Amino acid sequence: MFQLLFERSADAIWLFDPQAGVFVDCNSAAVELMRAGTKEKLLGARPEDLSPLLQPDGTSSREKTAQVVALVEERGSHRFEWVARRFDGHEVPLEVLLTPIDVGGRSLHRRGFARYYRAQAHGSRTARERAEVSRTFRSQF
Repeated sequence: MFQLLFERSADAIWLFDPQAGVFVDCNSAAVELMRAGTKEKLLGARPEDLSPLLQPDGTSSREKTAQVVALVEERGSHRFEWVARRFDGHEVPLEVLLTPIDVGGRSLHRRGFARYYRAQAHGSRTARERAEVSRTFRSQF
C-alpha cells in the first residue's frame, strides 16, 4: 500500500541517501516537476546537480545540502526552502520537508516537495509563475 502512495502521489517525493549524497528513488511527480522525462535521469543525482550554484541566501547548493542533512540528523526532520533547476533550465522555488526513514537498516531521507508554497505566501510570484500554477491546477482537476 505504501508503495502505491509513493508512486501515485501528486506531490513530488524523492528518497535521498545522505551517506552517498544522491537520490536513490523518486516518483513520477518528481520526474514531471523536474521535467526530466525519465526517472533514470534523476537517480544518482546530487541535490546540487539539480540546483543553481547558489541558493537565494547566497549559500552554495552543495554547502546548503550538507547543512540540511546535518539539521535532519540533529532534529529528526527539517522543513526549508530550496531552488531547483529543471532540465529545461528554468528554476523553481520549492518548500521541502526532509524526514529520515529506515529502509532495511539503512537511513534514507524522504523529500516531499510543494511547489511555490512560500513564494505564494509572501506574494512574490511572477505573472509567469502564477500562470503556470494555474495551468497545473486546471490540468489536475
